Amino acid sequence: MTALLTAVGALVPVAAASAEPGIPQPEARVVAKPEVKPLLSGLLDREGPPPAGDTDLIRDYVLNVAWADLQPRASGPLHLAGLEAALGYARQHGARVKLRIMAGIGAPDWAKHLGGRPYYALESASGEGGLVPRFWTRGFGRAYADLHARLAAHYDADPTVAEVTMSRCTTIFAEPFARQAWEWATVRAMLDAGYTAAADMACLRDQVTAHRVWRRTRSGLAVNPAQLVTPTGEVRVDDAFTAIMMRFCRDQLGPRCVLANNSIRSPISSLDRSEPHYARMYDAMRNVGGPHSFQTAAPARIGDCGNTLVWAVEARAAYVELPGDLAAAGCGDAELRTARARLR
Repeated sequence: MTALLTAVGALVPVAAASAEPGIPQPEARVVAKPEVKPLLSGLLDREGPPPAGDTDLIRDYVLNVAWADLQPRASGPLHLAGLEAALGYARQHGARVKLRIMAGIGAPDWAKHLGGRPYYALESASGEGGLVPRFWTRGFGRAYADLHARLAAHYDADPTVAEVTMSRCTTIFAEPFARQAWEWATVRAMLDAGYTAAADMACLRDQVTAHRVWRRTRSGLAVNPAQLVTPTGEVRVDDAFTAIMMRFCRDQLGPRCVLANNSIRSPISSLDRSEPHYARMYDAMRNVGGPHSFQTAAPARIGDCGNTLVWAVEARAAYVELPGDLAAAGCGDAELRTARARLR
């Protein structure tokens, strides 16, 4: 039997490959591929349900969940009571959510010891840090893939869960391409734990394929200019690999891959200090095509919120994640209403 492959959501006829004259053949079966859930759109609160005063502008939001809370032990059922309660609240309020399950420092202790002892990562600028698993190892990759297979069995048909994010290769933050590469002690600890650039690149590829278990739910890949580290601790920002990974995500997941960046600000050019790595990344993102989403920088770094949102609109974002404290970020009512009206 052969199948004629068509786009996601189309009907796939399946019929006999050949027929002998005079012998009745069965009618072709029509198999419907699962319909992909609608994209999130507009403005999202990235810290959970928006404050009551903002709900006329912001309805949907990000649910931030640590892997450790869902699977504190390697064996046994997932602990879903807290997540179920949070999703129940979203349903009651007519909201859809982006489910951001944090690996990295948010991974359970048993997973942090897969492949060897975890290493300590720190970002001096924010003061944030913690123990990070050897995310590039096969054992950790299998555990991450199993987690998503089990979650997809629960929530792939749930319309409230519109998107899940990719996090296997994360460290401190929800950005799998960031390595705290200018923190020498962190880089040294990562290399001592067995990190190699080749294993890192394989992790990033396998992270995408692990999300093929989500058939109807979109998966977000937050990209930055890829930070790869040499055996001597030298940082290599690989623009070509960044573009390759965006194309790989699109090829593997089609429109279920939402290409994202969590750094936008005004002026956007301030992201590039010497080499135009971010400019190249945004060009590559446009070349690969949508869907796209963005998250604004933290309030202290966002600059002009209105101009930041205009940039996102012109970059054809489906949605923008906003900081929880809109006033601290300088995001006024007029700017938010204008952006929401223009976002698809």
